[in-house]
Amino acid sequence: MRRRPGGPNIRLVPGSQPPPPPNGPVWPGAAGQPTPPGQPTAARPGPWAQGGPQGGPPSGPPAGPPAPPQGPYGGPPPGGYPYGPQPPRRRTPWGWIVGGLTALVLVIALAIGGWAYGTGRLGIGPLSSQDKAAASVIAKGVGGPRWASADQRSCAATELMKDRRSKALEDSGVIESGGSDGWTYTGTWDAADADEFADDLLDCSADWTKQLGREWGLDDTGCLDSVGRSAVADTLVTSFGGDSGDATNAKRDAAAKLDACYHTGVANPTAKATPAYRAVDFAFTLPNTSNASTSLSVRTPDGSIAKVAGAHYRADAGQGGQQVCVQATLKAHYGWGSTSSGSTRACGTSKAKGFYWSRLAKCTDGSDCTTWALHANGFKSFSTLRVTFSDNGGDCNFTKHACTVPLAVNGDGRGFTGKDILFRYTTPNGFTDHYTATTKGLTAVIPD
Repeated sequence: MRRRPGGPNIRLVPGSQPPPPPNGPVWPGAAGQPTPPGQPTAARPGPWAQGGPQGGPPSGPPAGPPAPPQGPYGGPPPGGYPYGPQPPRRRTPWGWIVGGLTALVLVIALAIGGWAYGTGRLGIGPLSSQDKAAASVIAKGVGGPRWASADQRSCAATELMKDRRSKALEDSGVIESGGSDGWTYTGTWDAADADEFADDLLDCSADWTKQLGREWGLDDTGCLDSVGRSAVADTLVTSFGGDSGDATNAKRDAAAKLDACYHTGVANPTAKATPAYRAVDFAFTLPNTSNASTSLSVRTPDGSIAKVAGAHYRADAGQGGQQVCVQATLKAHYGWGSTSSGSTRACGTSKAKGFYWSRLAKCTDGSDCTTWALHANGFKSFSTLRVTFSDNGGDCNFTKHACTVPLAVNGDGRGFTGKDILFRYTTPNGFTDHYTATTKGLTAVIPD
């Protein structure tokens, strides 16, 4: 075997393993060491790399220059890795950490949202027990409008509560804490809450146009649809306490739209006067008025206003023969709050006062005589009449009284004795004198 200069004599025996490399650095490309792909085989440092040949020149062609040192990406550093190949540097998994924290926050948020929705807290989801109690208090306390049923008001209060919740309605003053149900209805509405409740009332109706048309006495309800539910709701806000300035303005605007459809105006009524005892009866003829209810009132001479039931009114005259004049006004009331009126002035005279003699069926002073009764009616209540009696224009023939006698009437303006009798006078049978009684321009004569 040929001995390599400067190196050990190595002999391989079939079936044996190559000996371990000598001490010192092991280079890629040396015997038993694989060469990394793409990297040229490096020559093992020989003895002439240490300063000269030792033992003779190497066999074979001369080796090329040594390979340059390799960086961290091109291979191991000169001298190789001290403990084998170096593992790549580990990075902190920030993406996984951020993703996990985000998922945790979402789970917590979903849990809180589910709790809030299920309990009605925070104004979302089903109504809480407090909200339900507040809705019940409002439905029972609102009391209007009169055409809305109890179920309809309850439905509207519940719908209002879904949008506003009890805390918001407490802040706006519709309800306040306290009472057997935990809440008390105040009857005070701001414009926004009142408008929403009115709209809910219509929304809770099976057919709001038909319901209002019947209540308002409309010939047809087509225009209600044209005006729209929201505008019609504006006309209802003052029927349950929503009387703030904004609510009134909204009602006025909505009423103008309805007036354009349904307002027909009112003609003047007519009147017929009939004399009555110390009064005048007035019978009124009222014109037909479409789409509205009507009311009749009269202004009496003393300035008072009296409501008239039906079409008849009796005006007090105070006494008989007195003229009375009244101003009659017929007012049309439209369901959305508009009004229209017509009026007329009518006069009449009460029945004349009664002052006369009548013959009683039996003489009150014995036999063979006649008793005459002087009647008085239609005079002022509890007034005193000074009556002057005369026989044939002369003396009255009284034996115990003067010929002018003060005589009082009762509260109804009549004589105190039954049948309006004010005075009695007895004469012999066959009496034919012209016997008179006179008072306040009235004269009564005993019949011949």
